[in-house]
Amino acid sequence: MKKKSYRLIILILLGLFVFISCAKEKGESNIEIKISAAASLTDVINEITAIYEKEHKVKFINNFASSSVLAKQIVQGYDADIYFSANKKWMDFLSEKGKTYKESERVFLNNTLMVIAPLESSLNIKNLSDLTKDNIQKISIGDPDHVPAGIYAKKSLENANIWNDIEKKCIGAPDVRAAMSYVENQTVDLGIVYKTDAMISKKVKQLLEITPPICPEIKYLSAIIRKEKSAPKKYITDFMEYIESDSAKKIFEKYGFVAK
Repeated sequence: MKKKSYRLIILILLGLFVFISCAKEKGESNIEIKISAAASLTDVINEITAIYEKEHKVKFINNFASSSVLAKQIVQGYDADIYFSANKKWMDFLSEKGKTYKESERVFLNNTLMVIAPLESSLNIKNLSDLTKDNIQKISIGDPDHVPAGIYAKKSLENANIWNDIEKKCIGAPDVRAAMSYVENQTVDLGIVYKTDAMISKKVKQLLEITPPICPEIKYLSAIIRKEKSAPKKYITDFMEYIESDSAKKIFEKYGFVAK
């Protein structure tokens, strides 16, 4: 009887061990990391997270919009673990509201601007002063009041001393992808978007790259969001380390970004 009892106890303990291990495995595979990222990062972040999901026991929920919209969403309670901003202004906005782990904030990418036109356009732009010509009536940019791409575009045009001349031509879009769609749909003559956006569209052609010092340095920043309930910190920090790895940098560079 004693031997049978010992065997039964051992079998029960083994069963419990297998059950706990499976439950732990299942729980880890259900880890969700929620990312709020600038619209210009849509394609590259989707690719990077898809690759990361295959190699790690996590699932990503990606939310893309203008950096300003995302920052305001997070302040209002939107559930995000990581924030990727296309400029420092909106990262500072979140930081000042106590919504980020300050020590996690860092610049991880750079970009430039590109003047684009519909694929079949005959316009030839050699310098920014050409934008003042009468045959150019509409230019799409991100809304310069809050969209980073539009803020950079306006500053570039001011630096070129033509903003006052073409301000009325500029049509503000809710984010940079929308600004590019206006060009793709031929509702405007030209657009000013990030170089990385221009590179992925088959419906536009690149006419003129705007680089420093005319264009301010375009910095993308990342940070971990401070909140009561989030994915386990280890999973978030592991991913944040991954986006700075050589493997991730190659993907960013494939899309035209300059990785730090």
